[in-house]
Amino acid sequence: MAARVTSDEIIDRVSEDYDSSRRKHSNLKNALNFLTRMDSSTPVRNNIKLFLVVEEVVKHSMNQGLEPSQISTLLDVIANPHHKMSQGMRSKFVKCLIPSSKVPQDAIIRALSFISSKVFVSPGPSVLHSLLLRWIILVFDYIDGYDQLHLLYNVVFCLINSHRLIPYACHLLFLLTTKQDVRLYKVQKLLALVNSMGPESYIMGLLMIYKMYCPHLVPMKLDLKHKVFFKVHDVIWRTTITETVRQRNEADSEALKTASEMQSRRDKAKLQPRSKRQKMMIPEAHYAAHEVEEEADVDNQDLLQTSNKIPYTQIESFTEFLEAIDRIEHPSQIAACLNDTKLQLLLASNPDPLIMVRL
Repeated sequence: MAARVTSDEIIDRVSEDYDSSRRKHSNLKNALNFLTRMDSSTPVRNNIKLFLVVEEVVKHSMNQGLEPSQISTLLDVIANPHHKMSQGMRSKFVKCLIPSSKVPQDAIIRALSFISSKVFVSPGPSVLHSLLLRWIILVFDYIDGYDQLHLLYNVVFCLINSHRLIPYACHLLFLLTTKQDVRLYKVQKLLALVNSMGPESYIMGLLMIYKMYCPHLVPMKLDLKHKVFFKVHDVIWRTTITETVRQRNEADSEALKTASEMQSRRDKAKLQPRSKRQKMMIPEAHYAAHEVEEEADVDNQDLLQTSNKIPYTQIESFTEFLEAIDRIEHPSQIAACLNDTKLQLLLASNPDPLIMVRL
């Protein structure tokens, strides 16, 4: 038989999960702080603490993804030239740039600045720069804005001068291109690449989008039967990014839905009439003499013989009500008027302060 789980145990488990989540974020923060403080004097080989920091960043990014500020911080670490971190370790960190929601546009701009700085410098861009450019393409749909990024269109176009970067540069240009970006010198540059490299699919894809916007600038006939101009790279990496963002969006949507439902219930409760929120027990109109009669067998007429009042319960018609309106005795429970229009009229025509206090 399964053991019963008490409410205290449930609270303890929730508290443990919350504390565990806080510890994870605290561990990642400490790891990023360690990486940002690294300089040329920080040893890399046989550095156990650095090894543990790398493992923490990898584990957290693969399981939960990184927040926008964490992506910016890690990208600064990758591009920092003032420490002895190897290209392999930097590439490992690039693989960890998995967003949990959005990617800040300024981080993309800094990445492009880092990549473009090596295009015209010997020995040229490395595998690390190629990996960063591929990462930009993978997270393109998750960037939080494109206005500043688009201003770097001509900088991205310069990347086609690198044989290592040209496939990914053409892909990124394809995603960024608008009609205003198409210029004759760019078309001529691409046509020169076709003559030297052959009709590579990524070059033809970029020429196709140029021809769509400005057909008069692209004289050559393009084969539009190609369904795929850009090869799919990094399938596992792409899947990890997609799944991480999807899980975060689902969690945020569920939390937003719950909060919205709670707010909706509160709003409805405020708008609902009191009778719907809390059923009021309204008594029926009756006269105290009936209670006395039941307990002591006293006649009503004996009780009223010293008074000229007429019990409201003895009024049978509206005509009698109007004729005796000044002598009508209110019922024992004045709240009965809430369901009786004649009693309401009686209160309005003869507003006795004592009766109003009772009500």
